[in-house]
Amino acid sequence: MRLLIYLGCIVVSFLSCSHKKEDSRQIIAQWYDKEIVLPSNLIFKNYKGETTPFQNQAYEYKVVTYINGDNCVLCKLKMDLWRECKEFLQKKQGGNIPFLFYIHYQNHAEIEYIFKSHKFEYPFCFDDKDELNKINKLPKDDRFRTFLLDKNNHVIAIGNPTTNLKIRNLYAKLVSKNEEAIADSPSCIFSPTQLNCGELRLGKTYQYRINIQNILEKTVKIDTIIPSCECMDISHTPDSIKPSGSSYFIVTYHADIAGDLFKTAHIYIKGEESPYMITWEGTVQ
Repeated sequence: MRLLIYLGCIVVSFLSCSHKKEDSRQIIAQWYDKEIVLPSNLIFKNYKGETTPFQNQAYEYKVVTYINGDNCVLCKLKMDLWRECKEFLQKKQGGNIPFLFYIHYQNHAEIEYIFKSHKFEYPFCFDDKDELNKINKLPKDDRFRTFLLDKNNHVIAIGNPTTNLKIRNLYAKLVSKNEEAIADSPSCIFSPTQLNCGELRLGKTYQYRINIQNILEKTVKIDTIIPSCECMDISHTPDSIKPSGSSYFIVTYHADIAGDLFKTAHIYIKGEESPYMITWEGTVQ
């Protein structure tokens, strides 16, 4: 029964935030409890260029994510969000949860620069022959190319925990040893939280206003706002919002890459563990 509840949570998380071509229910049902075959011949290394041997059976859980160069690679490798997510999950689990990045992208120098410039210490490998994808026939939708695996490499959750707060909290619930509830206790209401931008013109700049309403009887302080891509700028960020008060911030998006658009901004409130998330969807032509 518990497994069915978790599966249902995953379905709701995806259905509530997007409408893509592939059916979410079908994909999740297909992948739940399926074994992910991890190619044994790929070499992992860190940002220093040092090889990092990885023992599959040594960990109770692991997070595996597949990244290709079809769209903005830097958007998918938002290091601050991945680092924060790993620290959050390890705190809930009480141990080490490896995050493994399988990267199918020909420009090795660009990837190495991204990891090195962020001093991103987690292991990654170049999957030049696209083995992980071909062996396992991964979904085409990027939302379903990150997996939480058990020690036998069976899928226990699917979805990117850095772009979907409900998925991140589900990961935390699954790895938590005491199975504590990961409760959301909101202090603010953001509007809008999901923006359907429609068709955008390549090379143009767009601005979006996000309103914030403090629903508590005490002042809340904005810690930071992290956009998912360097093509997004944040301005007019309030330092604090008075009790029952309101404010806003501005997101400026530079439409510099053609194709499907999916962007996020994570808002961190001081004293709160989980961030809030705003999403943008559309098409750049």
